[in-house]
Amino acid sequence: KGQGVETYWRRFKRLINAAIDEKIMFENPCHKIKVVVDRTITKAILTEDELITLFATHYKGESKEIRRGFAFTCYSGVRRCDLLTLTYDMVNYEERTLTFKQSKVAGSSSKAEVEIPLDDTLLAIIGTKDDDAKDNYIFHLPSDVMCLDAIKHWAARAGIDKNLTWHSGRHTFATLILNNGANIKVVSELLGH
Repeated sequence: KGQGVETYWRRFKRLINAAIDEKIMFENPCHKIKVVVDRTITKAILTEDELITLFATHYKGESKEIRRGFAFTCYSGVRRCDLLTLTYDMVNYEERTLTFKQSKVAGSSSKAEVEIPLDDTLLAIIGTKDDDAKDNYIFHLPSDVMCLDAIKHWAARAGIDKNLTWHSGRHTFATLILNNGANIKVVSELLGH
């Protein structure tokens, strides 16, 4: 069951068919076996009310940087790996845009460069570079594991019983803007697809 199994199965069947074509095998032992793929979205997606609840929830020892980064993902769709590469030089405060290359598809897609419009909320999350900052990066996030643990702890404190991941923020962004009337093509472009 599942998409990974389907991919392996397709490759295996190609090998079997090649073996039959080459007369290495004479009968297909797989012809009655089916792989079922569940194509429903399994990522946890936050509703607008859950976002409000989550961001209103504070606890001792919380990471302001993780909160800031996750908020940016939920309201922009930017991947965590790309947050780590964003610099203040990529922000055009006058035109209210952020332009960057997506690290996941850089070099393999013509859509690697993305320009995101910035509203007041996103501009507030970004802020401006502190003169005392040791580098030009907007976000300074800890490891993947620490971020994931913090998000899960934060959601539990907020009473949100969902298996949240950083990627849930990206799905939340897409779902919210689609539900608010955005065109699927616009959403696709904002996500860099």
